[in-house]
Amino acid sequence: MPAVADATETSNESVTFIARGTNLQMTLEAPYVVKNHVGQVVKKFSARYCQFERGSFTLTQDLIDKWNVNREKEDREEAHQRPMLTFEMVVDEIKSNPKYGKRFGFWQLDHQPGALEPSIEVLAERIVTASATQNVAEIKRLIEAERETHGRVEVIDMGDAALAAIAASDEEPAEESANAHV
Repeated sequence: MPAVADATETSNESVTFIARGTNLQMTLEAPYVVKNHVGQVVKKFSARYCQFERGSFTLTQDLIDKWNVNREKEDREEAHQRPMLTFEMVVDEIKSNPKYGKRFGFWQLDHQPGALEPSIEVLAERIVTASATQNVAEIKRLIEAERETHGRVEVIDMGDAALAAIAASDEEPAEESANAHV
């Protein structure tokens, strides 16, 4: 059996989901029982679910570790062992719900249905990073991608300004050295 991470360890990996309703409960793994040949319950397995409180649910690695500890305890006596859950497995499972990404369902924080992706804030960060390293090719790629998709003037203008600033910074030292020889 794979070792389960110590429940006292902490991880900063988390993702928050937002629901239109305030107290949505979504079952990820239904509770079930194992019965013997005469119908008597011999084993009960607990449910895993996401409980949205006040319209949000934050999935953390600590919660997944707790689910894995419970799974390990439940599986100890069983012939089959369920795989240990990973953060990515659970996020994918949540996103596979038919209500995910729907206007009246739930969505990942900062990825509201109908919002243009990537957001202007994300693109601004990428343009600033590319201009800090004077990566002209990346800035041109971001501008072209924006023109082909959403055509947001703010993003295109931001990219053009970054290209102009890089071009101006390349010209300044040449002018200064030319004036120094005069």
